[in-house]
Amino acid sequence: MKSLKVLALVAIVSVFGINNILAQKGSCNKGERQGQMKGKFFAELTDTQKEEIKALHVKFTKENMPIKDEITVLEAQLNKASKGDEVNTKEVNKLIDQISELKAGMMKKRFANKQEVRNLLTDEQKVMFDAHSGKMQGGKKGKGKPGQGQRGPRADRGGEHPGKLS
Repeated sequence: MKSLKVLALVAIVSVFGINNILAQKGSCNKGERQGQMKGKFFAELTDTQKEEIKALHVKFTKENMPIKDEITVLEAQLNKASKGDEVNTKEVNKLIDQISELKAGMMKKRFANKQEVRNLLTDEQKVMFDAHSGKMQGGKKGKGKPGQGQRGPRADRGGEHPGKLS
């Protein structure tokens, strides 16, 4: 009777294990599909286009790094200023306005950069670019920071998980 229970337990575990493996076999996550699409799009670019787009990306990143850093500092100040028993509403509103202004400026620069990239493309490439614009950001569109509703990279897929200690 004991061996029958053990055999039943092994069978149940095996069924769930096989089901889990089969469910994962053909699946790929959204980021992987977007990466494949991004790779396909860039494969169709000429070497000159690739170099010019890369140069625009480097320029855009260099211009926005200090702005992102400033936003991070202001958000930390906002976090500090908005807590406690005696909150200075005027100061909080001032920080919110500063952050909003910087983010709006970055959005305008992002749009201008996108237009510069688009101007380098053929009509056929523009159709692909417009159809997939926003999806080709490596899945970053709409993602918050890990710990704010987003889980971050998964350790079982080769990424470092923010909460995992080595």
